[in-house]
Amino acid sequence: MLMAAVALFSWACQPDDLNDLETPNYELRKEGVVGAWKVNAVKLVDVPLAAIDDPLAEQDVTDVFDASQLEFTFKADNTFTIKKKEGSNAPNFFGVESGTWSFYEEEGGFVTKMKLTEGDKSVDLVFESAPRPGHSLSVSFVRNAGGEDILKYVYDLNL
Repeated sequence: MLMAAVALFSWACQPDDLNDLETPNYELRKEGVVGAWKVNAVKLVDVPLAAIDDPLAEQDVTDVFDASQLEFTFKADNTFTIKKKEGSNAPNFFGVESGTWSFYEEEGGFVTKMKLTEGDKSVDLVFESAPRPGHSLSVSFVRNAGGEDILKYVYDLNL
């Protein structure tokens, strides 16, 4: 009985590679990104207010910007499109609509963000949670002015 308990404890203490953003596994992360994603929610964060823990720093702006009308498609060939449904007035804050995507690979092979590139324009998306197959995807990007981070957009996406 003691052996079974030790074996169970050892198994339970193994790192869950799928839940750990810091686990190096490029192909697994790629599988977690590829697909046609619909916007579930968009949160706008006022970065200076968030720094002082102001309760007004975060707002759900999903309905304000009709964001549920946007679709993000990331293909296995590392191309992407961001498009809105016909007749929608949903703004594309990213500044890119189609092009190529790539991961930034940190030291040790860790994947924490991706780059969307269209011609000479690009935007960095930070993973708010580890991209993994079969789960939602949460990405953010920051707007800055005068070298200061001002606004952070957090997009929660579902397949």
